[in-house]
Amino acid sequence: TEIVYYVDEDRDENLVLRRRDRLYPYDYPQEDIKDPVICEQIKSLVFTYYDADGETYDSWDSESGDQDYATPSAIQVKLEIGRIESESFKFDTMLMLPTVRAAID
Repeated sequence: TEIVYYVDEDRDENLVLRRRDRLYPYDYPQEDIKDPVICEQIKSLVFTYYDADGETYDSWDSESGDQDYATPSAIQVKLEIGRIESESFKFDTMLMLPTVRAAID
């Protein structure tokens, strides 16, 4: 199963966070209006990925040689939501992954 979170526009052109679950083989569209909305009124969403040495990255692909086919050791998520410019709620969390795939040398 592939689980993907992505930001999309709703009918009112507000940004929403959606979740997509796809079963192998991934043969249907990437994004779908039927994907459930997890959060509305997104102002910003930033992921920071950490490798085993604590180095940070803006993106991560565990199937790429750029990360030596490893999974990140931790992921930081920063989310800001609000209806108007003066109203903002900021959330910040760090996820330490309990199981990781080590880099292939």
